[in-house]
Amino acid sequence: MLLDGGATTYALGEHLDALGLNGSTIDAVILTHSHADHYQGRRELFASRRNITVRYFWENQDPSPNVTLQKLRDSIAARVRTGSLTYRDTDDPCMNGQPLCTVRLKGGARLYSMRPDPTGHGVNNRSPAIKWVGPDSAAFTMGRGGDAPAGGKRPWKLAGSVRVWPALPNRRSKRSAGADTRTALRAAAYARRFSG
Repeated sequence: MLLDGGATTYALGEHLDALGLNGSTIDAVILTHSHADHYQGRRELFASRRNITVRYFWENQDPSPNVTLQKLRDSIAARVRTGSLTYRDTDDPCMNGQPLCTVRLKGGARLYSMRPDPTGHGVNNRSPAIKWVGPDSAAFTMGRGGDAPAGGKRPWKLAGSVRVWPALPNRRSKRSAGADTRTALRAAAYARRFSG
């Protein structure tokens, strides 16, 4: 799984080379939101000389006047037309109207993607909540994109009376990527109230 791509193609290219990913398949690629420091490097991932296959790509598909982002989207659209990539909108992560999507990745890992807070305004508040659970139950959780303001840590309504905190805790470690300890503990206590 690749979450965002960084600000430069050079930096992501170095990482792809160091990890030996040219000619490989990446199951899931997520663009949290349309700021250049999140998508610029992503162009290197889709460079044809790298011959990297991406199975799923998520982004919020919000309109953007940025030419570089449009070129990235054109490259993705070309792969969709060949049938080599599944392109999903983070506002409808499974393309079935449901707010939460689960995708089983190669090797047995699962990726959970929840649409962005529907009351969020501005690019920073349009990031999806992501949880990756490995086959050994190790987990990584991201409640919001890296630029989300600290004041935005409040639950949003998912369905009926259930609300979900933007920073979801990893139940094994009681830690949350991108969240301070107080928020993680508050989210853990809140989650326990709804997990029978």
